[in-house]
Amino acid sequence: MKTEVFLTLLDTWLKKIKDISAKKGHDYANSQDHILNFKNVYKACQIFDVDPRRSPEDVANFFRIVKMLRIVNLRDRDPQNESVLDSELDDLTYHFLYLACKEDKNV
Repeated sequence: MKTEVFLTLLDTWLKKIKDISAKKGHDYANSQDHILNFKNVYKACQIFDVDPRRSPEDVANFFRIVKMLRIVNLRDRDPQNESVLDSELDDLTYHFLYLACKEDKNV
């Protein structure tokens, strides 16, 4: 592959990444802090003592926290990716997966 072809591809990929990042930033953060969701997930994991390294249950709860914070962040805004209902259903699915992980420990 010629360098110019690679660089053209790279520009295309970087534009896509930038576009996706902007849309996700809208849904998960705000214009003042693009990484707000990471900070909030970190704080919530501390508050609820969730550590994905500890157990499959904590992994499920980690994903629930991510979804819940997205739902809260979109309270007064329209999503640019999946709908709020999709996130609410994802949250419920993660809860059932949490219960499955707990049950699997007992088997």
